[in-house]
Amino acid sequence: MDELPLPVEEYSGKVAEVKIGATRNEGGTRDFALVIGGDRVLPFYFFEGSNPNPPVIALEVYDSHESLPRPVKAFYSDELVENPVEWSRYVVEKLGAKMLNVKLVSVYPETRDEEPRKAAELVEEILQEVKVPLMVSGIEELWGPREVKKNMETLCEVAERTSGERVLLNPVTLDAYETVARSCIEHRHCLIAKTNMDVSQAIKLNGLLLDRGLTPERIVIDVTTGPLGYGIEYTYSTMERLRLRALKGDKSVQCPLVMFPSESWSAREISEKKGIDEMEKLGVAFEVVTAVTGILSGGNLLSILHPKTLNVVREFINEFLGQPRISINLKEWMKNAEW
Repeated sequence: MDELPLPVEEYSGKVAEVKIGATRNEGGTRDFALVIGGDRVLPFYFFEGSNPNPPVIALEVYDSHESLPRPVKAFYSDELVENPVEWSRYVVEKLGAKMLNVKLVSVYPETRDEEPRKAAELVEEILQEVKVPLMVSGIEELWGPREVKKNMETLCEVAERTSGERVLLNPVTLDAYETVARSCIEHRHCLIAKTNMDVSQAIKLNGLLLDRGLTPERIVIDVTTGPLGYGIEYTYSTMERLRLRALKGDKSVQCPLVMFPSESWSAREISEKKGIDEMEKLGVAFEVVTAVTGILSGGNLLSILHPKTLNVVREFINEFLGQPRISINLKEWMKNAEW
């Protein structure tokens, strides 16, 4: 019996490559840079072609630990999470993180309401202590004008103090994009363009950023992450639609995609567990499923909170790429995971 031919698609478009981090030869101080994007086919569609850069994982570090989930605090130590610089060093040297997402939770008006200058000084300290590429996240929930203004001020302060390091600044929204875009161009950074699970809004924001002089090589798209059980189907369908538009030639969305599986830790099911061990097992399972869904939907960059998730997702990526196993038997992990 004759085999049916595979329905191979040929695409005219290509996703831009975004480089995060600048080495000394490039005017920065990083030991290496990371490149995301460059996709010419859908993720892991090896029968159609190959994509040049595997997904990159950033591990999160908070500058204010009050909102950290209990299992994450328990994994580290009170002493460590109270010192973001030492925490960053631990994550890089002991856990092998290749990228950090430094979350400036302290600037949130409802937490410590710290001045942007102070938060940016901490980022400078972390840059001096560790030599991996950085994402820096300001206020991610922009509920009103106060948060929008504070986030813009924070990102611009960080951009100026880290000039030339090619930091990935997060988030930039339709409410306030021009000032941060100018800072990115002036200080040679990249940014995350965030919209709310809406293809047309993502196209609009990208178009505005491109009109202001940014190139696709400076923009990463965030459609907003709805984690497992909390809208993940909206997230991955939006990501897939944007990726298909990019591959079919829509230049306005030919940028890499980022996903934040760390949002999984806000799930009610996790907080309702009685013990920290049970919370950890379920939280890691939620975060892993959200992360794997993200990379299968076209995600080029993942921001993860729990180190145990990092190891499992690395293993999944290796499995998809046909590379040797590192340390985890995925079949055994899925069998023993808390669901």
